[in-house]
Amino acid sequence: MTQADYPAFVTEFHRLQALENFRGKPEVVAQKADVYFHALKSFSLEDVRAKADAWIRTESKFPKPAEWRFQVVRTVVDHRVMTALEVQEYTRADRLGFEDPEPCGCIECVRAGLQQRAEHAVRYVPLEDRFTGRPEQARLGLNGAIVTPGEWIHGQRLIGWYTARAAFWAGAYVKCGIGDQQQAKDARVPFEKRLEQLFAKRPEMAPVP
Repeated sequence: MTQADYPAFVTEFHRLQALENFRGKPEVVAQKADVYFHALKSFSLEDVRAKADAWIRTESKFPKPAEWRFQVVRTVVDHRVMTALEVQEYTRADRLGFEDPEPCGCIECVRAGLQQRAEHAVRYVPLEDRFTGRPEQARLGLNGAIVTPGEWIHGQRLIGWYTARAAFWAGAYVKCGIGDQQQAKDARVPFEKRLEQLFAKRPEMAPVP
């Protein structure tokens, strides 16, 4: 908060005071409000209001500065509900381990020559949130679990995915000092399992949630 937020903050202060029907001399109340303002000024006015709302929902006494400051605000995220087709494809992808081993005969994959490549399995990859760039989260049906919806990629996009994965492993093996013999053994380990093993050795390489 800035000094310009002070009048709005005092309104929140008085709103919390009402929990105990507190009354005092105006100069004493103003002094106390000033102390609270400085204890909370590192937060935005919106956060201060949210913390006040959260406190009022569960408490019946006026908070101490630290109690207001460290009040936990639980944000409820309204996830979209996946369409019936999305649910069907996600369920299928989950059953297949997010990889369809059968060579794809679509125009994109035929033009890209996927059938002649050793790595040709079609991959189900996460959809990204267009605002954050992170994997999207959605509800699997009206009352279903929160999952990461995705899409099957084909053709040049699929080749690009395999190229990026190969580049990742090339760099990861160098950083971890993994030799050719171990690499050959790892090639037979499922991709996700290899990631777990790698991040266990080098946790700093794991993606930031």
